[in-house]
Amino acid sequence: MMEVEITEEAKSFIAQLPPGQIALGLFQELPGVIFWIKDMEGRFVFVNRAFRDVLWLHGEEILGKTDKDIYADDLADVFMEDDAKIRATGEVIRQKVELVTCRHGGVEWRTASKIPLHDMQGKIVGTAGISRKIEQAGSMMPSHRALDVVIQYVHDNVDKDLRVGELAREMGVSVATLERRFREYLGTSPRKFIQKARIARSCELLIQTQMAIGEVAEKTGFVEHASFTRAFEKVMRMTPSMYRKCYGGG
Repeated sequence: MMEVEITEEAKSFIAQLPPGQIALGLFQELPGVIFWIKDMEGRFVFVNRAFRDVLWLHGEEILGKTDKDIYADDLADVFMEDDAKIRATGEVIRQKVELVTCRHGGVEWRTASKIPLHDMQGKIVGTAGISRKIEQAGSMMPSHRALDVVIQYVHDNVDKDLRVGELAREMGVSVATLERRFREYLGTSPRKFIQKARIARSCELLIQTQMAIGEVAEKTGFVEHASFTRAFEKVMRMTPSMYRKCYGGG
């Protein structure tokens, strides 16, 4: 495996931080944990080896770029909103569940924590974050069991016509409370979460089975082939048939 060098730009950025705030060597070696540093413009200053492995990208394809250059627009918007909030408020985001698309075709659910980075004078100069893959739904939010039940319910029923009101009843709360908790802990609305869960499942079916595209759409809760293709392309930046051709499944 190719070693990941620490660039002069990264060294210069880290030099302005108080000692001990970031340990690049440690984060470089964490298996399965991706780590990144961004500047005040949201540009990647440093990413660890795991980050590059997940996206199958080289350093020059990431460093100096923003989320918009790497991820689909709807995912990039969520990540950039988090960074903007951290830079503006200095607040830490802990254990947020996110869907991440990978350049090699995979889709992963991850828990991410993000922090502000301060210089010697205490001024915020950037953000940093770590993200760990969730091996299965149902272990996403151990400190929020009621929400965890709903997350598992969505993954178990992506083939059905899921409604926000139904999820609220499953959780035993009002729709307004459900919406608030999803935004607080998952950074998205219940409706968007359902959509991303459907796309994640459809990726698995496209790669692992020989199902026709229309059948995949039906198995993931889409009423029409066309609506499935539009939703899939928005997240994955290619049609379902192109995805299957690129990443397997025949």
